[in-house]
Amino acid sequence: MKGIHGRRAALSVSLIAFLTMFGIFAAACTAEAKTVVYAMDTVSQIRIYRDGKAEAEALAEEAETLLNRYDALFSAQSGDIAALNGGRLTSLSGEAAETAEKALYIKELSGGAFTPELGALTSLWNVSALVGTVASPPTDEEISAALSKTGRAEVNGGVLTVAGDIELDLGGIAKGAACSYIAEAMKRGGASGGIIDLGGNIGVFGKKPDGSDVYRVAVTCAGEAYAYIGVKDACVSVASSELRWFSDGDGNRYHHILDPDTGYPAESEFYAVAVVCRDGAYADALSTAVFIVGWDAALEMREHCTEDFDIVALTRSGEVKVTENNKVINGAVETAPGK
Repeated sequence: MKGIHGRRAALSVSLIAFLTMFGIFAAACTAEAKTVVYAMDTVSQIRIYRDGKAEAEALAEEAETLLNRYDALFSAQSGDIAALNGGRLTSLSGEAAETAEKALYIKELSGGAFTPELGALTSLWNVSALVGTVASPPTDEEISAALSKTGRAEVNGGVLTVAGDIELDLGGIAKGAACSYIAEAMKRGGASGGIIDLGGNIGVFGKKPDGSDVYRVAVTCAGEAYAYIGVKDACVSVASSELRWFSDGDGNRYHHILDPDTGYPAESEFYAVAVVCRDGAYADALSTAVFIVGWDAALEMREHCTEDFDIVALTRSGEVKVTENNKVINGAVETAPGK
């Protein structure tokens, strides 16, 4: 019997060694391709993992092409959404309608805190073009005029229409939607894994070259990490008052997250809110909604949302708040030193 046990032990050791070597060999066969592109008002980085360098590079090129297409599709200034707002198109279907439907759902869930029909207001503030500058904010009269627009966007039977003089703006959900759409396209193309980093919106999928499928993501505010989380086949979206802002001559700062009730940048209990969700569009829209409504209302939204999501938020007192019983985040949240 002792000999049998010895042979079994030797076999087990050999099997472990074989599996270890197999894992190393498999990792060595996995190539990484990277593309860096400026799209959706940010510098984006996409990493694709796939067997074969040429195949990985081809997928990375496809990802860049897709990102540029989504940039054009969702643009409220020059894309199909702009054409819909301007009456040059009467309706849209496909990904534009699907994304708009998700935006309208989060509008309802958040009691209007996230509203995609405020294109006139976002264009008025034009924060993205004023980042880092000294400029005058819009007047009260201009803001009131933008908020007085009437009408609504609707999606019926997969068809998006806009009625009245409102302007649809999907900027608060477009990057997250693009993360998910690109990830799905990469998987269909044979990618074993990848990272879609669109600046404030990160999507991860599949396995890393080392064979693991949980990605460690830094959650940041003003370029500094306040937490680290494990994410598997999901998206992380951060809404922050420290990301895009300009100041006036008196030193007042105006950030890009606008409160639909006031028309001004939202006064929030947070510096930054990260939402983790398997669907990037929902993660993006929810991060904005949570930033505006606050922690208690966010937990209520979480109870009623049809999509599972978790929150990691940095308050203005420096506290990191994390939802309990996380359903998307893998493992414990690691708070950055000093937080």
